[in-house]
Amino acid sequence: MDKPIKKEDIKEAVTEALEPFARVIKEDFDRVDERFDKVDERLTNVEVKMANLEVDMKEVKSDVKETKDIINKLFNRIDKFLAILEKLDQEFTLMKQDIRRIKEVIKEKLGVDLF
Repeated sequence: MDKPIKKEDIKEAVTEALEPFARVIKEDFDRVDERFDKVDERLTNVEVKMANLEVDMKEVKSDVKETKDIINKLFNRIDKFLAILEKLDQEFTLMKQDIRRIKEVIKEKLGVDLF
């Protein structure tokens, strides 16, 4: 008669049959783990770069605000300067007209041409 099949025999047969597949699957998972480790490392580098970028952006925003303030002050000063220049130009024009009239009076009264 045939020997009865024992539990250990079934376990041994299944282990022998599945062991090569298990090894191959483990190797595949090991390779995937290595790739994920590299991805994790890259993501860490990206996070560090993002943190640095955030710090740099805060500095740039501060610099831009300061530059806008300086430009605003400069425009205000230029506006004041142009107002003064326009006033001086008007006064100079009036003075030229006054001098022309004075010369006309001198020519008329004293007969001396100053033109």
